[in-house]
Amino acid sequence: MLDFRGPLELPLTLLVDDRSRAHKVYFKPPNNTQKEQDLADLTARNRVALALPFLGTALRPFTRSYFRHGAAFYQAGFPDQALPYLRETLSENPDNFKALLAIGQIHLAAGRPGEARPFVERAVALRPASPEALNNLGGLELAEDQPARAAAAFEKALEAEPDLAYALANAGTAYSHLGKLDQAERALRRAVELEPKDADALDQLGLVLARQDRLDEAKPLFERAIEAQRNHVSAISNLAVLFLKQSKPNEAIAALRYGIRVAPGDERLYLNLAKVYVQGETANEPATSCSSCFNSGLTARWRGTPCGSSPCHEALDLDLRRPRRRRPGRARRS
Repeated sequence: MLDFRGPLELPLTLLVDDRSRAHKVYFKPPNNTQKEQDLADLTARNRVALALPFLGTALRPFTRSYFRHGAAFYQAGFPDQALPYLRETLSENPDNFKALLAIGQIHLAAGRPGEARPFVERAVALRPASPEALNNLGGLELAEDQPARAAAAFEKALEAEPDLAYALANAGTAYSHLGKLDQAERALRRAVELEPKDADALDQLGLVLARQDRLDEAKPLFERAIEAQRNHVSAISNLAVLFLKQSKPNEAIAALRYGIRVAPGDERLYLNLAKVYVQGETANEPATSCSSCFNSGLTARWRGTPCGSSPCHEALDLDLRRPRRRRPGRARRS
């Protein structure tokens, strides 16, 4: 009854406190008497009087779910706007597990593992056997270049839930960083069995095979990843690298041009295409000039939502001189 939604028109008047929190929306400018009364109620923290459009007695105290507001912003793709609501949730209940998970994932996705750590570790402390919390801890360790500790966290998550597809894919990524390609392949194959259209897992499995020069096996996996997610930049770039290793520069260029068409905002594709052109002009043997591509340019990515998690991610670029810094990126919604 009190959740009334009507058309708002400018000019709009709101009653806000010293923390910029709105306590009342006026559908027309209030008169002086109403303003004085509402300011008095605000000062006295009489929120019921501000909320009720009529005199009466509330049988139960009114509450507002800040977590629901934060989750709505996050699910809509506005993580920074979600943070104030999630922090407000923790101010009311510091042990809110979902809020801790969500804040940790937002910081990880934004490349802020240092800020994510206290929230992730607090979530694990509250629920040490939670696969979601352990998976996030693994993502945090991987983002901070600690693949051994990441693998241990993912293994604990899998002890709690052995067929958790995204934890299997994450464990495969950690094993790959450790050079344990057999273990990585087993974990990723199981993840793909459980989630045949998981573009990240398909791409990661293709990457593990490509690093072992099993290019004929890797190619259809990259293609399946692109089919599952047509703008999957990592799979597109990895496919281009594979074509270069097979001495097919025209196919590599075509793959990267396709990527630019479906993901025009990703600068990596433009940079990789430029590198292909430079290699074509300067390298005498294109196939051997890219012999180390699948062992360089590794990038761990992590992203998250308030409700779930999914694979950390390795990707390739065409920089043959030095590995790029690992950074957070993705996690699946549930």
